Amino acid sequence: MSKLRRELVGVFYNVENLFDTIDDPKTSDEAFTPEGIMQWDEKRYQYKLEQIAKAIMGIDRGEAPAFMAFAEVENRRVIEDLLLEEGFKEHSYSIVHQESVDTRGIDIAFVYRTDLFSHTDALWHDINLFSDVPINARKILQVSGFLGKQKFHFFVNHWSSRRKGKEETAHKRIAAGKMLRHAIDHFTQPGDANIIMGDFNDEPGDMSIVKYLRAVETPQEADELINLSWRYEHHGKGSIEHEGDWYLFDQIMITQNLFKGEAKRWKVKKMYLEQNEALLFRSRGTTKPNRTYVGTSYKGGYSDHLPVFFRLRESN
Repeated sequence: MSKLRRELVGVFYNVENLFDTIDDPKTSDEAFTPEGIMQWDEKRYQYKLEQIAKAIMGIDRGEAPAFMAFAEVENRRVIEDLLLEEGFKEHSYSIVHQESVDTRGIDIAFVYRTDLFSHTDALWHDINLFSDVPINARKILQVSGFLGKQKFHFFVNHWSSRRKGKEETAHKRIAAGKMLRHAIDHFTQPGDANIIMGDFNDEPGDMSIVKYLRAVETPQEADELINLSWRYEHHGKGSIEHEGDWYLFDQIMITQNLFKGEAKRWKVKKMYLEQNEALLFRSRGTTKPNRTYVGTSYKGGYSDHLPVFFRLRESN
């Protein structure tokens, strides 16, 4: 593996409504068309792609990430278009994506550099396996493969929102937490390295994550995950803002062998919350993510979420 860098970067980014301009008759995407209420035309679409690429390429001093996971992408095409942007098009990337059951047509996806990661398999886990009532929610994506001799599993998540109330929708995120725990326990092996990332629509201390996923700050049991986002939770930092409050919905968790550097020379120590000034909008003493739209008013920003990332270091 002489071509491997000593440090690889992985990014998770909820890119907020990355739609193309074409009406999909199978989904409710009419607002994001040239004739729709958002007046979403090719010029705005291309600029959104440029903004997202700029946000990601700014994370590692202009170096292209080894891994990227996305939430709120409409389809495979928008990811392919994103990968044509400066910084990405110079590398060979492969996409793992599947159309979801989301009524608006927004999906999750995983992208990896083929010169660095040897992909072997992809599984899509349905959270309805752990729900007594049907849940119209995105599946959890598991992408498996190798870095050198080390087996890795990347889990990409976009759990159900709190739009109808935190308590009223908690059962959906609990079902997701149970499903993800089940996938880790039954579809990975001891010694494998697992990296879990996504928009969980819950915070690090919520029951779906602590009790059911068993992702904690300081593990007491061998199979507990380490939730790297606590370093920001302790300081009141968030990845998304709502009515003046910041929430840390975007998180990264890992198996303990990665934290200890026992995963055949690979180590992850921290999650980073990207707080580039361009990604923020400041006005009258308040700070919010610099969004593409506020309501139906076009602002030309990035997303209502801030990206999070990790550095995967090859230890000696």
